Amino acid sequence: MNQRGPLFRLLATTLIVAVSFVFVPSAHAQSASLTGTVYHGDATAPLSGATVHAGDVRTGEIVSTAQTAADGSFSFGDLPAAVYEIAVENDGGLYVAGAPVPLNGGEQRVVQVALNSNALNPQAAPDPASSQTARKGGIWDNPLTAALLIIGGAVVVGALVSAADNDSEGVASPFN
Repeated sequence: MNQRGPLFRLLATTLIVAVSFVFVPSAHAQSASLTGTVYHGDATAPLSGATVHAGDVRTGEIVSTAQTAADGSFSFGDLPAAVYEIAVENDGGLYVAGAPVPLNGGEQRVVQVALNSNALNPQAAPDPASSQTARKGGIWDNPLTAALLIIGGAVVVGALVSAADNDSEGVASPFN
C-alpha cells in the first residue's frame, strides 16, 4: 500500500483550493455601472454624438459601447467588476482616456472625459503609430495563461515531492 506523506497531502489540498478559486466564478458577483460626460478640450462644451467604449484592461475586450447624448452624457450598466479603459470615438479618431477606471461589484462611478484640442483636430494630433511606447503584452497579462503556468508548476512540484516520497518509503516516519 502506497501511503503519502503529510507534505504531499498538504500540497494536494493547496492545489485543489487554488484551482477552485481560479476556475469557479463567484456566485455573488454584482454588476457595476459607469456614467459620465464627454467634453471638448475646454471642459465646458459637451461633445454630442461621439461613441464611448469601455474596454476591460485585463482581457483587452470592449465590454460595452454607448453614444453620447446632446448634453455629452453616456451610461454603461451591468458591467462586471474590472478595471476599464474609456475610449471616445469621434470624427474618425479613437482617443483613450489617460487613466483606467477600476470598478468593484455593485459600484456606481461617474467620470468626465475631456478631449483636448489636438484630439478634435486630427491634423494637429500626433500619429499613434509612430509612438515608441507601445505596450508589450506579457504572459502574466492573460489570466488563463497565468493560471495554467501556476497549475503546471504545482503539478511538477507535486510529482517531485511524490518521487521523493516514493524514494524514502523505507524510512520510518511518525506521519505515515
